[in-house]
Amino acid sequence: MERSIKIIDTIIYYDGDRLFFGKGDSGRYYLALNVEESEDSTTWLYAPVSIFDYLKIRSHASYFGDYFKEENTPYLLTSKARENIENQEAIRVLKTSEIPSEWLPQGTLDDQKLLFQELPRDSWIFNQILSFEGKTKLPIEIAANRHRRPMTDVRFIRTHGTDNGIIPVTVLGKALQALQHLVDSIAAALENNTSTRGRISDSIRSKVQLDAIAAYPSSFGIRLEAKEADLLGESLSGHVFEKLDEILKAKHQKDNLRIAISPLGARAVAHYKSFTKALSLAEVDVTFSSAVPGDLSPRSAKITYQEATEILSTLEKENIYDGDQLSVVGKLIGLSLRTRYFMLEANEHTYRGKISQKCLADIGNKATVGDPYIATISVTVEIKEYSGDTEDKFELVSLVAIPRMDENKERK
Repeated sequence: MERSIKIIDTIIYYDGDRLFFGKGDSGRYYLALNVEESEDSTTWLYAPVSIFDYLKIRSHASYFGDYFKEENTPYLLTSKARENIENQEAIRVLKTSEIPSEWLPQGTLDDQKLLFQELPRDSWIFNQILSFEGKTKLPIEIAANRHRRPMTDVRFIRTHGTDNGIIPVTVLGKALQALQHLVDSIAAALENNTSTRGRISDSIRSKVQLDAIAAYPSSFGIRLEAKEADLLGESLSGHVFEKLDEILKAKHQKDNLRIAISPLGARAVAHYKSFTKALSLAEVDVTFSSAVPGDLSPRSAKITYQEATEILSTLEKENIYDGDQLSVVGKLIGLSLRTRYFMLEANEHTYRGKISQKCLADIGNKATVGDPYIATISVTVEIKEYSGDTEDKFELVSLVAIPRMDENKERK
């Protein structure tokens, strides 16, 4: 019999302690549940547990109520004055069959997540839990809340073709690279930068950098964690994860896909093309399970390789994104009607590319190299296959001549 049990962690508290983890004089650990109260005393039921059991409960890998329902386990029952719960004498030892059913917890893991108190982050217990969690695969929503960072589990599965279960490393590399670039592009768009010109700032990229913190067996899976902490649920990386979930769930439905990705600009569209292309070519399915701090359940999405092929086709054929158009004033420094090629110098930048068919018909033989023009230029984004970097492609849409000063004088 234990003469006293010292509280280590009060796990549930409202109008007094309801569930705590403690250690007895014998050195044994217990989970203590408040099962009955009167005006003068409180009755407690103690379930013997290990440190490992406690860490699983605190990490929401196990439901605490299950530890009070195990067969062949001796449970201690105590009663003591309410104001002194640490020094209680055991009245008796109970078997599972002797415990009244109304004393037993009837909740679920989801209930547990709402009931448990947060641990002080500077406590030794918290550090023990973090160490435990580093060696286990916690539910993604628990890990996100514990680490205060948005997270996503990405699993690649190949169940098709003769190489069933085998995934080429190059495919994984391209898919993960495209995913990081897509996340960067979404972040830039949410920061009101949908332009394709220039690189995304280091400050934005550092916030949404994805780090691999755990791997999964059976299928190739990896847990990714955003670099930026999310203490108040308002981080840029948290909003990016929410937007990414919208894009994935839009699948290949044209209108849904346009609503989800078009506002994010050409760069995001291009990187999503690159991601779905990698899945399609390798016939690899992918599942996402993501969470941001504050979520009580994960967001889940799955794209099969057939769906990836359909998404890629929709992005390439349908009018998902019209592309950016620039209106610039500059000097025409190169022109070939035969090859439909132009070069225009404006704002210390040289634009070069193809001439649209309509513009070619409008120009005829009227354009003169060296003259100033107002040019409308369409900008699309292409992904460099090996580096994953973006490259702007320009197309001349219209060209309007600006009269020279001497021409104006002649007209007068």
